Amino acid sequence: VCPNRANLAYAMAPLDLQLPILVQREGRLRQEGLRSFRVTQPVQIVNLGDACNDCGNCTSFCPTSGAPYKDKPRFWADEGAFEESQVDCFHFEREGQTLVLEAKLGGLRHRLTQSPEGLEYLSPSLRAELDPISYALQRYEPREPLDEGYVLDLHSLGVMLALLPAEQALPV
Repeated sequence: VCPNRANLAYAMAPLDLQLPILVQREGRLRQEGLRSFRVTQPVQIVNLGDACNDCGNCTSFCPTSGAPYKDKPRFWADEGAFEESQVDCFHFEREGQTLVLEAKLGGLRHRLTQSPEGLEYLSPSLRAELDPISYALQRYEPREPLDEGYVLDLHSLGVMLALLPAEQALPV
């Protein structure tokens, strides 16, 4: 129903992660439990900001009574448009076998790099290396001094892992 074909579907395997809850204790990040992150629907939708004119046509015809141009992850193929965007959004870059997913979420920058060497996640507060198969955290360290008791929320990492397969649906 989008006249510009801005809403794109991609297939993904179900994702069921147990993300660690990391808490700053006595000068170190410690794991204190797990939080579930699940995506069970095999077909997902993303919005291509470069093509979307925010007309709302997808809202009128959405079978789930949603507003895909507002509700779904917005990607920008154009890096400049991604940088200028004032809303939560994403941008892929590929160089050879290395795929970088940049995100602006809640006004903060996040970066997930998938390369032959593995996966690396950067948030304003955390640098983490992940197992490329299970997505389990292998190593992690704060990127800035953290207050005692500070809890690192890894929900953004889960979102970005779920969005990695979206590259196949987006224009190069």
